[in-house]
Amino acid sequence: AVVSTQSTGTLLMFWLCVYHGIRKSERHFFSFYLVKMVLVGLMWVIGCVILSWSALYESIDPTYSLAQDQAGFLSIKIIFFVLLGIYTLYLLYLLCMSPLI
Repeated sequence: AVVSTQSTGTLLMFWLCVYHGIRKSERHFFSFYLVKMVLVGLMWVIGCVILSWSALYESIDPTYSLAQDQAGFLSIKIIFFVLLGIYTLYLLYLLCMSPLI
């Protein structure tokens, strides 16, 4: 669960850094990387929670379905999709602001 979430988070971070790095030559930690790390880090933590939650409950009850556990799962899913929307808007902004080559 952690390995797949880590590789996805790394890929998301890579694309943000690439498209922001096209138009910015100075890359200081706080101004360039911190916002990206917070956004992708939150998505990584929530992804690990979702996958670990599913694996734990499936080991306890083999008939467990994550889709049927709406009470505890709905708020986590909403937060994840809001963060995913913010990521998508930020990436689209970086794509639109990158210079045409």
